[in-house]
Amino acid sequence: MKHLDLFTGIGGFKLAAEWSGFETIGFAEVAEYPSAELARLWPDIPNFGDVSLICPDEQEACDKQATYISASDIVGKHGDIDLLTAGVPCQPASHAGLQLGSADERWLWPHVLRILGVLRPSFAIFENPPGIKTVENGHAFKHIQNQLAQFGYDYWWETVPATAVGAGHVRKRVFLIAYSHSARLERYPEHVIPEKGWAESRRPSPSAYIPSRKTSNGETWYHESPVPIVVDGISPHSLKAEFTAIGNSIVPQVAYCFIQPIADLIQFNKEHDNDNSTKEG
Repeated sequence: MKHLDLFTGIGGFKLAAEWSGFETIGFAEVAEYPSAELARLWPDIPNFGDVSLICPDEQEACDKQATYISASDIVGKHGDIDLLTAGVPCQPASHAGLQLGSADERWLWPHVLRILGVLRPSFAIFENPPGIKTVENGHAFKHIQNQLAQFGYDYWWETVPATAVGAGHVRKRVFLIAYSHSARLERYPEHVIPEKGWAESRRPSPSAYIPSRKTSNGETWYHESPVPIVVDGISPHSLKAEFTAIGNSIVPQVAYCFIQPIADLIQFNKEHDNDNSTKEG
């Protein structure tokens, strides 16, 4: 199962995908500190960098006069993408900012949707703050949904706090899950993928899908970083970069609640197709 991660940050979606059995074939991150961490932790996974240079149209590639990553570069080497994830920059939608939406130069949804339309993954998960639903009086979120529908994707979304998986901070985030019509959700007998249009009061049940709170060597998984706010020996620049990266990151345990059922569904469909091929043979 292949996974491509956009706006990777320090790898929250990558961890959740790894726990669920996906192979991450590429990152897209431009910030200096997160990029260095990705290279340190996963040196064999390429970082494609600027999302505007992933599967651009020919005119856009010519205008930028830069090296770009084509669809054939990705699919030709790795095969079809099963899962696309993106923690789209939150500043244009966050209640903590000016909520300028598409008027903000950091509004990068058009690039995300373009890549989705070119690569056509079976599933996609996008993460943003709750403000995404109300920015531009809700028209921006509706436009995203319309684009998904035009590309042949059904979708649903859920607002989930980090406390849903036992973390010590609220950190509400919207997870928008899109799935192509070929994903055949109706065939999955356990129906772990919730139906489109769930009320926000509904929460994914984390009990079956949260990794153990113990690591492989028996250490406890901590909800909060053990690094204090002021640390002797760490330069203010480095400390700011670290806390910015952590602040922008998703909670992997929340993403896992969505990604593991998707992995189960993909495996079920593959086994079902193999059974049918055997019977037909």
